[in-house]
Amino acid sequence: MSYSYSRDDLKSILEYAAKLKDRSLREACGDEVINNSYIGKGNFGQILEKYYFHYEPNSVAEPDFHEIGVELKTSPLKKNAKNQLSAKERLVLSIINYADIVNQEFENSSFLIKNKHLLLILYLHEKGIDVLDYIIKLVGDWKIPDDDLLIIKSDWEKIQN
Repeated sequence: MSYSYSRDDLKSILEYAAKLKDRSLREACGDEVINNSYIGKGNFGQILEKYYFHYEPNSVAEPDFHEIGVELKTSPLKKNAKNQLSAKERLVLSIINYADIVNQEFENSSFLIKNKHLLLILYLHEKGIDVLDYIIKLVGDWKIPDDDLLIIKSDWEKIQN
């Protein structure tokens, strides 16, 4: 099954992404995903980028949907002892480049440019299940709340110093 979206239209991207909820990569991406070559940590996101959103996975400093400043982030969930969903691991927003951070201002930093607007896609990680069969549980449009932004800016400046 194929869908299309416009990379320079937030509404289009969000509507397209919303079609992932309660589906697996195998269901969402079709047969071409079966022969993917991505393995290891981060393979869910790489498969999603290549076979659903149709762009090459990368580690560049700009957002994945650079046309509108939106970064795609995926992260696993797990069921806790109470059978509730919780984060399986921390969500890494950025790797600090100590050579670059000293020459940046927070408001124009690569960190803020890449992470101020996120498309979050969270999936249920289950042992013994193929990565292609993990079920996507949450698709969300997220921006850093102002109160959190102040804390992040303070932490960023400490790291910079």
